[in-house]
Order: sequence, then structure tokens, then C-alpha cells
Amino acid sequence: MSLKIGPVIYDLKRSFLRISVIIILALAVLAGVGITYLIYVSMASQYSLEDMNFIGELIIRGDSIRFLGVLFDSRGDPISNARIQIFLGPYRGEKEIAEVKTDDKGLVDFKTNISLTTLYQNISPGSSQPIASSPSCKIKIIREASSTEIQGSPSFSLSASGLGSLSCSFFKNSMYTLNSGPQPMRYFRSNVSLYENIFISYIVLKREKENLVVGLFSFVYNADNDSIKPLNKEIYYNITSFERLGISQTIGPVTVITGASVNETTLRSLRFVSAGFVKNYFDVITISLSKLSLDLVRGPYYLFIKVDDYDYIVFSLFNMYSPATVMIVTSYPGNIGIAFFLFTITILYLSYFFMARPRSSGELEYILSKPLTRDDLFITRYLSQLLTLIIMMSIFIFSLYTTQTILLKTAVEHNIMIMIFVGALTSLIAFLSLMYSIATSLRSGFYLGVSIALYMIFVIFWGAISYMIGFAIAGGDVNKISEIYQNMYYFNPSIMFQYTVYEAISIVTGSKNNYNLTFVILSSVIWITLPLLIGFIRFRKINLSS
Repeated sequence: MSLKIGPVIYDLKRSFLRISVIIILALAVLAGVGITYLIYVSMASQYSLEDMNFIGELIIRGDSIRFLGVLFDSRGDPISNARIQIFLGPYRGEKEIAEVKTDDKGLVDFKTNISLTTLYQNISPGSSQPIASSPSCKIKIIREASSTEIQGSPSFSLSASGLGSLSCSFFKNSMYTLNSGPQPMRYFRSNVSLYENIFISYIVLKREKENLVVGLFSFVYNADNDSIKPLNKEIYYNITSFERLGISQTIGPVTVITGASVNETTLRSLRFVSAGFVKNYFDVITISLSKLSLDLVRGPYYLFIKVDDYDYIVFSLFNMYSPATVMIVTSYPGNIGIAFFLFTITILYLSYFFMARPRSSGELEYILSKPLTRDDLFITRYLSQLLTLIIMMSIFIFSLYTTQTILLKTAVEHNIMIMIFVGALTSLIAFLSLMYSIATSLRSGFYLGVSIALYMIFVIFWGAISYMIGFAIAGGDVNKISEIYQNMYYFNPSIMFQYTVYEAISIVTGSKNNYNLTFVILSSVIWITLPLLIGFIRFRKINLSS
């Protein structure tokens, strides 16, 4: 057998350049673009798509108001000349008390005196409601034609002299940062100084190889003389996996962490590493991951930051991937699944066109009357369809990646896209081997009946069949049904696609992929080689007479 590349290229042109194949590819690309747009709409409804982060604090002591904050992007670069309107008053009755602008460092530092009683009476005539009983504060950030409103979180504290002060914390992180939770929580020991309040908050901006880049906002407020100064202290950090503190739950192919507990015992057990001194109100600091023993793929994580003792610690959840990336990747079962659904139809059609129909019409006999062996014909037409699938899948993945990067301003890491491409292509090759083997063994009418039946079983109804088998075996045991559902896919040609999609999801969300990679590879190898080998042997001996 001497395989020549010319016939492969010829059959490749005949398969890929067919109108029906191009239409299916176009539909797959349009579906990918359409679902990406739906993700964009979903993101816009949950997050501001503007690359803007804000951390700030509004402190009210008597009739004195102090507002300090910083505005910056996901790289940690300051956003200057943005207008910030400050609103204060009862809930849903806030009144604008000032408008300020950020300076060239992205900072805003504003101080004024105002009669809060007058403020309330101006809004609600006859009301004598004190500021501490139902405070409400918000700000509106205005940049060019866009505006973002942030509701403050109020808290009340006492100074050493017994004077009360109200604080309103403002926190907003963009969908392009790595924070997966709200503003970092604060832990105080009972001996924390009452008259000097430390404030620390942060946003995990991005990961750069073995480092995290963190935007840290901090200051010290003295309640007795109503003054603010930079923290100017050494800070320490620890990163702990959420899984270490959490409770897991298995949901189908993945295991997720559903809760975690942080207490003083937990905090005392952590090993903190110095991150250096912070000397400004806002610092972009680099935290080394290599100094801590971490699984850098699985998450999410807690980032703990403390000053030079254990009296004040802040902590928050973050992931190694931004909310934007998580939303994109978790859409892949449906997004790429549509392309997989359409491409399997292409396989069914091409196997019919190149093998089943020519055999029924006598075309194969005519082709083999020329100096061409059955082995050459079998391999040539298989390779041409294989190359067609590679080209179609490459175009689809490239168009999907490009659309996501342009529309969502987020580039999913290349290793994730390559992994999904390999997984989807491997499963498509498994389907190709199965359908091609059937096409070489059956005439067109029988082939169409058998191939459509197998398509319906493996592609359309496999999930429902798996659940019915799981319910029949496990009854009402949900965990057992989920396990059976997962294991059933080891007997499906799409197992590698199933594995890589959920592996991608587990990487970006921190869940655990419950598929066994060894079994996945073994199943894929069997699905690709066994049908192809059977078809090859049978094609050598079968009577091709029409």
C-alpha cells in the first residue's frame, strides 16, 4: 500500500467545499457568536463592563464628613479626572452633598462640615431621625458618557472619648479582576485601639506567572482629632485554598466547595509572609505565590492580609480567573456543544456521501477498476474527512476565541482553548470512525437508518438514557444517580469532549473534575481504533457489487 497525498487533497476539496458542509460550519460559527453575545448581555446585567475599580470610605463624626477613595483599572493604573458625586441621608432619600474629582493618582480626599439634622429635615420635613439609626450613603462615579452608582455599607463605632462615628465603605471591582466576593471582611481582636482605626481593603487584579498583583487601599483614622494618615506599616499575607476550609458537594461530573469557616483558630494556624511596607493610601503590591505551598490551578482561595500583629486581619475570596473568564468557560458545554452537535451531522453526511452512496451506486467498483487498491481508497477517504473536521473545528474555535476577545474583552488562556479543541476533535474523530466503519459495511439505505439511530442515541438522548438508568439502579439517591450519569459517558464516543469541557470549568471555578482521565483516554482510543479496524478489515473482503 502506497498512499499518495494527491487523492487525499482531491477528496478534501470535495468534502470541505461542499455547500452543505460550509452551511453547517457557518451555522456553528453563528451559534458561537450568538451565544457569546448572550454572555455579553448576561455580563452587562450583572457587572459593569467598564474596566473600573473603586475602594473608598466615608467617615461621619458629628457634623464633620471625611471621604477618601481611589479609582483605578484592572492593571492598577489610576483613573484621573473622574467626577464622584456623594449622596447621604435616609434610605431612598439620599441627597447630594458634594461633587469631587479624582486627582492624577486616582485619589479623592474630601472634607467638609454639614448639619446632618438639617440634611434629614430638608429631605423629610418634620423628621428628627438621627444619622446612626437608618443611615444610607452612596456615590455616583461619572466618566465621560457613563456613570456607575455604588451603594455604601454603613457601620458604627466609638472613639476613646465616647464620640460616635459612622463609616460608609464603598467597594466595586470590575469583572476583569480576580476577586470572586464582595469587599474583604475584617477581623478585629478585642484589644484593638478604639481611637485609631486601621482601614485596609484590596482587590486582586491579576496573576502574572508566579505572582499576584494586588491593589491595596489603606489608611489610619484618628477619631479624636478627626485626622487621616497613610498606614505606613509592614503588611503580611497568606493564601489558603478554600477547599482546605470548606465543605464539598458532588454535582454530576464536578465537585464544588459549598462553604468555608474562618475563625481565630484558623487565623492562628496560618503562616504569614511579608509583603513589605505600604506608605501610600493606594499601593499596587506584588505577592509571591512561590513562597507558599499551593495548588495554583485549583481554587478559589482566601487572601489574608494583616498588619504587623494579629489584631487586624482582612480576608476575601479570589480566583485565578476573572468573573468574565468564568462566565465564558462555563458557557462552553452549550456553546461548543452546539458546534459538536452540528459537526456530528457533518460526519454522518460525509460518510454517506463518500462511502455508503458510492457503494450502492456502483461508483466504488468503477474507482477500484483503476490502479487503486481498496486499502488506498479506504484510508484516502477517511483522511479527507478527518482533515475536513480539523479545518472546521479550527475555524470554529478561532472564531469563538476572536469574538470573545473583541466583544467581551477577555482572552481565555490558550492552554484551555487548545485543550477543548483537542477534546472536541478527539470525540469527533471517534464519531467519524464509527460512522465511516458503518458506511463501508452497509448500503446507503441501511446506513442512513443505522447511523441516524446511533446519532439519536449517542448525541441527542444519551443524557436522558443515563439518568433513566441511574434512576432505575439508584432509586432516589441523587448522588448515586449523578455518579451513574457520569460513568455512562465512558461508553459514549463524546467522552473526551465531555471531559475537557468540565476540566476547563473545574480549572476556572475551582471545582473538581470527577472523570478519570485514564478511563477517558482508554475509551477514546477504543472508540477511534476498534470501529476503524473492523471497517478496514471488512472493506477488504466485502462484495462491492451494486
